[in-house]
Amino acid sequence: MSFSALLTYIILLLLVSRLVLAFVGGISREAAGYCVSCVPYMSVWLGVYAAWDSGWYLEVARDGYSPKLSSYPPSRDQGNFAFFPLYPLLLRTFGGLIGDYVIAGLLVSNVCLVLSAVIIYYMALADSGELAASKAVKYLFLYPASFILSAVMAESLMLFLTLSCFYSARRGLWVRAGFLGLLATLTKPIGLLAMPALAYLYLRDRRYDLKAVGPEAAALFLPLLGFMCYMAYVDSIVGEPMSYFSIMHDGWHHNLSNPVSVMAAAISSEYILHALFVIAAIALFAWSYGRIDKAYWVFGVLLLLAPILAQGGTTLYSMPRYLSIVFPLYLILGEIGRDREADQFMTTLFLISQPVAMAFWTTASGILI
Repeated sequence: MSFSALLTYIILLLLVSRLVLAFVGGISREAAGYCVSCVPYMSVWLGVYAAWDSGWYLEVARDGYSPKLSSYPPSRDQGNFAFFPLYPLLLRTFGGLIGDYVIAGLLVSNVCLVLSAVIIYYMALADSGELAASKAVKYLFLYPASFILSAVMAESLMLFLTLSCFYSARRGLWVRAGFLGLLATLTKPIGLLAMPALAYLYLRDRRYDLKAVGPEAAALFLPLLGFMCYMAYVDSIVGEPMSYFSIMHDGWHHNLSNPVSVMAAAISSEYILHALFVIAAIALFAWSYGRIDKAYWVFGVLLLLAPILAQGGTTLYSMPRYLSIVFPLYLILGEIGRDREADQFMTTLFLISQPVAMAFWTTASGILI
């Protein structure tokens, strides 16, 4: 597929899927009435892509970080410095230029989504061929919760940066990969999880010969540097050490959890959908071992495990959103989708479930987020 044909394919998938989802979301929100998690916006059709954490990102973009904690449920004891700075910085920059932070967020997210689709295509093309590559791009847009990648949320930026990081690493551009990993960590702290997979790629490139390790290897620690810099900044505005970890524990109840207990609690509750997403992801990674690059596989498994281990010992939540940025899953689906019957089944399943998921998202249902 030529680049122009690829771009046309991606833009067509973006426009058709997002227009349909905006219609579904708008109708659902109007039918539900008041939405506690939704950001007020003049257009309900665009506003459906601004909900849940969108409010936090817009607050940081508009007013900057504050040490003040919220005193209102459901965000009691939560603060905006829990949200890392790169995405709201982009919103502030482009929102200031065009005069609308929501539109700026939609532009940033969807440009990042298009760029992510391009990289996914070339990643899959290099390892699995044309058919798997085109299927991987299709599943990126049809994944049941992929509308979050078009929302005023940091997920799309995170996906683009991690893809760019690993694409650079596969090409031996280690300094660029490390810098992109730093930017990913300044978007979401899970950018740190790229470091083990990048180290594996680097050592594999050096044929596991420690004598061949050069100064460029230092760039692989840049994600850690980005994380430490933001932690120091948060401590400076709050005035207390370890402030970020404190608010994640007290406000969001993130602490080390027993994954078996968390899964069991989810399966026996209204959060069973989140458990089903996890089970499906585990099955996909089990099937794909040895079928995709091991570095991608390791990174994907770490991204899957991280939220399960930090759920606070209660139950699962937000798993469809967390999994939306696990790019190895799209590569795996593309590999499976080379089989015609499997492709037809997954496409049908996703086409049915995606509008339903959008309806849950736009009506503040905890079933999805």
